[in-house]
Amino acid sequence: MNLKIFRLKSEMEVQRKYPDILLIPKDKSKGYKGVMIEFKYLKKEEAGKLKEKQEEARNQIKEYMGFEEIKDIQNLNCYTVVAVNDEIYVEKV
Repeated sequence: MNLKIFRLKSEMEVQRKYPDILLIPKDKSKGYKGVMIEFKYLKKEEAGKLKEKQEEARNQIKEYMGFEEIKDIQNLNCYTVVAVNDEIYVEKV
């Protein structure tokens, strides 16, 4: 992926809430898709809380999707990424 075609916003402030990473296409006419990623981390002994953390991340993304600065981004793909110690769990929202 060529990041030069995106504006990268990391921990962007939106109504006092912060998406972890937001990639916004610079040229909307070319059909590029935006990407929003919400990250979470669990210690190895907290692995049983994986589903709970994924739900928390999904809820945050759904909240961010209602903000003016974000809801106007066309073709936005959203993902949760939960790291449990050294394992990574990714889901598309």
